[in-house]
Parts: sequence; C-alpha cells; structure tokens
Amino acid sequence: MTWLLTTAATAAQPAAETQLPIKDIMIAQAVSWWPLAPGWWVLIALVMLAIVAMAWQLIRRHQKQAISRLAVARVTSWQPAEVTAEQCNALLKAVALHYARPEQTEALGALSGTAWLNWLQASTPNKHKSAVEAMCQALETNLYQPAKLTSEHQQLLLNGAQQWLQHSWQQIPRTPFEAYQPVAKQPATAEVSS
Repeated sequence: MTWLLTTAATAAQPAAETQLPIKDIMIAQAVSWWPLAPGWWVLIALVMLAIVAMAWQLIRRHQKQAISRLAVARVTSWQPAEVTAEQCNALLKAVALHYARPEQTEALGALSGTAWLNWLQASTPNKHKSAVEAMCQALETNLYQPAKLTSEHQQLLLNGAQQWLQHSWQQIPRTPFEAYQPVAKQPATAEVSS
C-alpha cells in the first residue's frame, strides 16, 4: 500500500516538478511582406517601364496628330460658300508633305493633276474612299476653273478633305510616285498590208 500512497502523492505534486527541463515551443512569426524579394522589384521595374513606354507613345502620337487636328479645325471653320478648290488642294498638299517621309517629300511635292489625285485616293482607307474619290472628282473638275464652285462641289470638297485629314495621312503609301502618273495612251499602229 505504500506504493499506492507514493504514486498518489506523486500525482498530487504540481506539474512543474514532473516536467522535463525543456523550453516551450516557439511559434514562428508571420512572414512580413516588407522588404520585398528581388523578383518583386524586377516586376515593379518592368511595370513602371511599360507605363513610361506607353505614356511616351501616347505623347508622340498626340504630337504627330497635331498638324492633322489643326487642318481639320481649319476645314471645319470654313463656310461652305467660301471654299475654293485651290484652298482645299493647298491644305491637303501641305499636310501630305508634312507627314511624308523625308525621302518622299520632293517626289510628293512634284505631283500635280491626275497623279496627285491618284495619290490622294491611294492613301485613303477603303472605309473612307468614297468621300475622298468624290472630293478628287470635284478637284479635278474645278481646280483650275475660273467659275465659282457649286454648293454641291463645295460640300464634296469639305467632306472629302475632312475624311482624308482625319484618316488617310496615317497611311502614306510606300509605292513609288511614278506609279501614280497617268498612263499615256499609245496610238494604235496600223499594219500595212502589201
């Protein structure tokens, strides 16, 4: 029975005396998000670089379109009764020369008449081609005529010029300018029969 009393006495002793001499388990602290790992810094740098590149492109595009916006504003400020074929033609030529590549400016400046009108039509996207073709026909008919334009021709010039200035200057054709020269008709040769 003594043994039983000893066991009961040991069980009644405080738990601190019966524990092994080891330290408590330490729970790890939560991982902090700061400082960032090197991979995150690289990702942030790439995102910042992409944002700067996109902003640069938008600024350049806005600056590039400045002449076109000014020309469209000028065309919209014209009263239909005041529009002349020479005025419209000069504005279109100035904008085309501004947006042409440096190696194209001399050849583009030399275009006139049918070759110039062919070039205007070739530089127009299909979506807006009908308005520009109508404008080119009005220019061809009235460019060097002393008579005043009809209201229909004035409206065609305004609409076509607006369409070309808003959309076509972005697609300056890369085709050599000789391709826009009118093809000379060759006289038919008669065969001589002997």
